[in-house]
Amino acid sequence: MNLPIRLIRWFNHAAPWVKPKRRLARWAARRLPKDRGAQVYAGVQGRWKMRLDLANESQRWMYLNNYEPIPCRVLGRVLRAGDVYVDCGANVGYLSLWACRCVGPTGRVHAFEPVPPMVERLRENVRLNGVENIEVMANGTWDCPKTATMYWHDSADRGQASLGKRDDLLVSREFTIQTVRLDDVVDPPVRAIKIDVAGAELATLRGAEKLLTASRPHILMELNPLTCEPFGYQPIDLINWVLKRLPDYGAHLLQSRKCVPIGPEQLRDLLRDRPDKLRNVWLGPPEG
Repeated sequence: MNLPIRLIRWFNHAAPWVKPKRRLARWAARRLPKDRGAQVYAGVQGRWKMRLDLANESQRWMYLNNYEPIPCRVLGRVLRAGDVYVDCGANVGYLSLWACRCVGPTGRVHAFEPVPPMVERLRENVRLNGVENIEVMANGTWDCPKTATMYWHDSADRGQASLGKRDDLLVSREFTIQTVRLDDVVDPPVRAIKIDVAGAELATLRGAEKLLTASRPHILMELNPLTCEPFGYQPIDLINWVLKRLPDYGAHLLQSRKCVPIGPEQLRDLLRDRPDKLRNVWLGPPEG
């Protein structure tokens, strides 16, 4: 890549400011070659190698070190050496590798990814970096073990797989997968759990009830009304489910540039008033 893009990648990894990173990444993304297929790139997060396809929007942000900057900041804040992190919907492994650095060689990362092509890429990206504390699980997370169908929906230059078939997107492929309950396969204590599973969030929580109450982990979760709809629930149901079992938890709204504390009632009002908007939240125990 040319010098400006190399400098932007370095800046996005090293600098603490979110706003200029976003602008620089957008500038660089328009200039990246998108016809080379999946290639191995060094310097992801400043230290990792990853096989990425720059034709894919999410993987372009990974290459430019500007993928999920606020969730990364949260994980960097809450994870410590020796901790256990659970990544539900690990995709190609960007956040799993980030967490791996946070928990160190004495910690553990459980990376769940059910889509076969993504599992292959996830395993390769772990292998490329020689890390031994990321356990890749080729399973979806649900409230019971079962055989299920995963639908691959085409959307612009980033596809999305889900256990629920959406009416607004074209299904181009179907995969048969196996699901697991987190309570059956992950032992406490767990320090943090990220759940981004395209509508299967509520079932994932139900399958982790014992783990959540025993560990009281930090929870990072996507609230997406479009992916919830095929499963018959609303994003507010996820918040209600967690706070019913962990009523002392606080909430933060993860925006594009910052992490904002928000009260449970305010969060409920926000979700009710804008039911069509995707939100990312961080729920966690009281600090101190």
